Amino acid sequence: MLRYVLGQLILSDEVVTSIRRKFKKLFPDMKIDADRIKEMISSEIVKREILDLDQSKEAVKIIKKAEKKVAQKATNQE
Repeated sequence: MLRYVLGQLILSDEVVTSIRRKFKKLFPDMKIDADRIKEMISSEIVKREILDLDQSKEAVKIIKKAEKKVAQKATNQE
């Protein structure tokens, strides 16, 4: 299950945004948007099986649940 969670985390908006920022910092003349980065990761970098199987859908649920838990902890600490 870990590889499915990792595959989904790599495609998350936060990671894609971070990659985009790094590209802009290293290559200021290169224009690349988040959608293109996601497309490249999902079609050329991550194995298709990691993104398409039922385990991948379950991984999305696990990530959302974990994010909700972290957000609740942050809210409770404030």
